Amino acid sequence: MVASCAGFTAAAGAEFLGVPPADVKDSSIATGDYSRECRFASTTEPKKKVGFQLIFSDTVEAAIADMAQSRDNYKLAYRTPARQGAEVPFEEIAGVGDEAFWTAINGFVVMRRGNLTFTFTYPYQDKKGQIELARKVVAGMPK
Repeated sequence: MVASCAGFTAAAGAEFLGVPPADVKDSSIATGDYSRECRFASTTEPKKKVGFQLIFSDTVEAAIADMAQSRDNYKLAYRTPARQGAEVPFEEIAGVGDEAFWTAINGFVVMRRGNLTFTFTYPYQDKKGQIELARKVVAGMPK
């Protein structure tokens, strides 16, 4: 069961957002036995929020396979008529977790660290902001 947001807290969210810790609400919820939606938002500045989905896999190998499947899914989605002429479906990101990529299809950073897979959704469609958030989450995780 995923019990927390991989060590990411409301205080870390406040630091990332540049607001006082008392100003951040943690509305994270378990979405299944092996998944969690982590959400942190300013109570006074509603546009300031961070969020990510966290999925726990039984093994590192299973998480690696899930990342490969995600890449394949984005490649398929890119081939649809609605996406013709769009950006490349994903871009690998070095130095973030064990592996990570940005997907232009939905504007998310997807990252794996060990047997945990993260999909960063906020700041929304902000590649740079999501990469910074991913780095902050990894930096706060136990080694």
